[in-house]
Amino acid sequence: EGLDKGKRIGSQVGLIDVAPTVLELAGLASDTRMHGQSMVELIEGKESYGRRQVFSVAKLWQKDVRFAVRTQWGKVIVSPQGSQAYDLEKDPSELEAMEVTATVETGAQDQYRRLVESLERHQVQAPEGVVTQRLPK
Repeated sequence: EGLDKGKRIGSQVGLIDVAPTVLELAGLASDTRMHGQSMVELIEGKESYGRRQVFSVAKLWQKDVRFAVRTQWGKVIVSPQGSQAYDLEKDPSELEAMEVTATVETGAQDQYRRLVESLERHQVQAPEGVVTQRLPK
């Protein structure tokens, strides 16, 4: 049977989902500490929607840490130099940044902090002073 070679999925997924997906395809159990979820049903066409949100982080252990929250419809990037937001339906190439309200920026930061706290409960402690203390205010 197998998978269709070169198949593309239009739904949003995250790198966090790769390991659980590969493990399921190999017939192996996923580690319960993994935060990702298998996307096999999405690949097989049994499910039509991937992740609601995907988080990404850059320069994690440096002073100018930045992160993004992406949905199917939009993206918010928060960095010490300022925040940017994009309407991905109208501007998929991210050419025209929209104004970021304090509510949107705070909401993105809160979602990210909750994710970090959840990850810290399941993984090795991050180096002291990393991530949650260096997020842009």
